[in-house]
Amino acid sequence: MIILMLLMQMLFSQEELLYHKYSTITETCVINNDIIYAMTISKPYLFYTKDGGKNWKNLNFGTVEDIEDIEYDGKFLWAVSRGGILFKVNPKTNEIKDIDVGYFELKNNGSYNNSIAIQGNNIVLSHFNNKISISRDYGKSWIVKDISKVDGYNYKYSNLFLFDNILYLYYSIDYSSNGDKNYMMSGNNLYVQVVDSLNNVSKWIKTDDDPNSVLNKKPDSTYKRELFLQSTDFGDSWSEFVEVEDKGVWNIKKHKQELWIYGVGGILAKTSDNGVSWEWFDVGVKKSISDIEFVGDKLLLGIGFNTAIVKEFEYKSIKNSNIIKTIYEDENSSIKDIELHDGNLYISGGDNGRLLKMKYK
Repeated sequence: MIILMLLMQMLFSQEELLYHKYSTITETCVINNDIIYAMTISKPYLFYTKDGGKNWKNLNFGTVEDIEDIEYDGKFLWAVSRGGILFKVNPKTNEIKDIDVGYFELKNNGSYNNSIAIQGNNIVLSHFNNKISISRDYGKSWIVKDISKVDGYNYKYSNLFLFDNILYLYYSIDYSSNGDKNYMMSGNNLYVQVVDSLNNVSKWIKTDDDPNSVLNKKPDSTYKRELFLQSTDFGDSWSEFVEVEDKGVWNIKKHKQELWIYGVGGILAKTSDNGVSWEWFDVGVKKSISDIEFVGDKLLLGIGFNTAIVKEFEYKSIKNSNIIKTIYEDENSSIKDIELHDGNLYISGGDNGRLLKMKYK
């Protein structure tokens, strides 16, 4: 037994690469086992190492308030800040280039919750103020679209994903219920949804009712409408992909021909037919799933705020009783991001500002 425990410790031994005491590491980008970037929520916002974590420096982005998302496309690291300012970083030299996305107002109105998605020459930025910036020529030219004017959507939280030239955008909005009707403001328009005696609900329909007379009444209850929107033409038109009302699902990831969604309360589901049907999984945890990774026939779940756990499941049989093993656990930490690279598992330790590396096979 003692020998087995020692072997397990050797197999899953962890190395602390970075500890930033006064900040939160929200995302990591592993270029290779030497070059690693770690994004934090406070200055200096982005650390980097070129020797596998032995020494760290920070990139200077000038007077930007935050770096909110990073993405590596195989050539450059792209970083978007509060205000929608886009930077292109050369990992070989760490030269930083400021990219003009063609929408000056973003820099002045404090646009936040910015997100970036890149595939080939296509780059898309989403912004909190219902705008998306799109480039189809690798950042040389940009167009800006107002999503609130497309099908009436008016999202409050932007999280953008791009797989196989299809855009996915997490969208949420609060709505209220009064008797047999639900009401929702989207942009400057009021929408109504009718609920029948069997609790069936109609589609949301724009109404000419006076918003003030409706919304100023004390509602019977309030809800959060959450869904993923889908665009097959880079933002020209949008459709609903899946609704996840009040579930707190905020992430989507593609593996092979399957799309997976995950988030608050251990929510995990996949679709193999582009959202027509969904398979939901009980993974035996009530804490949030922050990130997932696939390796061979295994699925890794990065779980938890205030308690950090990485669990390993059989990919084809995902349920609580089929946990293969717990790879990592820390009751005094959180997990924001996990990433696999060349047999190493990198764990962003969330609120205690730790970045760990451990061997994984």
